[in-house]
Amino acid sequence: MRYPNWGLRSARWSGIRSETVDVRGVPVHYLAADPAPGAPDAPTHLLVHAMTGSGTNWLDLIPPLATLGPVLAPDLPGTVAGHTPSPTRRGPRAETNARFLRAFARTLDLDRIVVHGWSMGGLVSALFADLASERIVGLALTAPPLAVAAHQHHGGARLAHGRSARDPAGDTGRPDGAAAVRPAAARQEARSLR
Repeated sequence: MRYPNWGLRSARWSGIRSETVDVRGVPVHYLAADPAPGAPDAPTHLLVHAMTGSGTNWLDLIPPLATLGPVLAPDLPGTVAGHTPSPTRRGPRAETNARFLRAFARTLDLDRIVVHGWSMGGLVSALFADLASERIVGLALTAPPLAVAAHQHHGGARLAHGRSARDPAGDTGRPDGAAAVRPAAARQEARSLR
């Protein structure tokens, strides 16, 4: 579904609009919300849906995130529910969609992005974060299909996704104990899903 003002469908979606942009010859549909008045210089929140969904999966989360900065929720190419056609005859793939998100970010000149990924969109988001690390300032994943290793630190649980040569213990190194995604682990997961 596309609406110039989603607020006409439901008051809770006020300020959300459907837009289209050409990305390498493919018309890409996405939902957009401007930042709240107090957050004009904040990073853009890029919402990545599961592989079978669309940007509309995020409708109820867009208004609260807009208080933190601009929000974009593109339809990944070739999904059943989305409005973005697939540029190839193949079905959606995580690595292909990560490259698509990099092109989408370049097209819209997004230079500071917080990526939010849900389900398989979490894997796409992690791969995108690896491809465009210079643009990424944050990564939030919900139920991603990534291997998780739990570590104990000072009596509290800490989660880290995978390991890296720089951090072989998988320790996030964050004082708040937040989870971290290791791009190398995400690439390995993507290969194992083929």
